[in-house]
Order: sequence, then C-alpha cells, then structure tokens
Amino acid sequence: LDTLSFRAAIAQQRDAGASTLSYRAPYYVVEASTDLLGLKWRAAHEVLGADNGIGFATPLANGHRYQGWADKFLSTPGDGLEDTWISLETRHERLGLTLRYHDFRAESSNTRFGQEVDLQLQWTVNPRLTATFKAAVFDSDAPERYNNTTKAWLMLQFRI
Repeated sequence: LDTLSFRAAIAQQRDAGASTLSYRAPYYVVEASTDLLGLKWRAAHEVLGADNGIGFATPLANGHRYQGWADKFLSTPGDGLEDTWISLETRHERLGLTLRYHDFRAESSNTRFGQEVDLQLQWTVNPRLTATFKAAVFDSDAPERYNNTTKAWLMLQFRI
C-alpha cells in the first residue's frame, strides 16, 4: 500500500423558516481509498436519508458525479438512498481509466433500486486536446420506479 486514506461526513437536514414541510433527514458518508499495484481503489457507503416521504435535498449538488452517471438519483427518493460503491482508477502516460460499481437501495424501506456500472476512458492527445468516452449501465431491481438505463458520451475538450 502506497497510501491509505479515510473520509467521513455527517449532517442532518430539517425544515426551517416558513416551510410547510415537516422532516429531519440524515446524511452520512464513509469512504476509504488506497493506491495498490498502480491502481487507485476507492470504496464508500453514502446515505441520503428521508423522513415523512421527503428525501435529503441537495439542490446545488452534482448528483451525476456521486450517485452514478445514469442520473437515476439526481434527487433523493422519498424513502432515502443508500449508495454503496467501489471504484478503481488508473493512469498510464496519456491514458486514464475509471471503473465504478454502485449498489443502490432505499434507506428507510427494504427496496433495492438496482445496480450500476460506470466506465470512463480518457486520452490526452496533446496538452490542448483530450478525448473522453464515458458510459453508464443501470440495471433496475425496482422497475415500477426506475427503468433500466444505458447512456454513453463521447467528448472532446480543446483548451485554448
């Protein structure tokens, strides 16, 4: 092991001010990462809780980055969200690879939402041009709430 690091956070969200809502929703995350055999390994368990059918809200957050690239959970379901994931990242010269697996479940019920695999390949062509292929495959275990989804992107970034 070259490095081993941990991260944890905890929060609680509740109604405030003149809100007509009445809820207290917890949030927490624990994450560990290490460099091993030229790969960066990361694993985490993140919970966005819910109360009275209202999920922990993150209106200014980037859910795409954290809760899977298929964008099924851009807002927290009314029964909360538990996201357990593992990823590996590697870089060799001008090529980069990221692979991540998510297991999504409800926080306050026995519902299993599904699982997702995310893949990103990135090639730095030169200091000004980067090509990226990105894909997400979400396999639903709750088709009455979330449909199977496959997405793919091909991006070119040119720096001036």
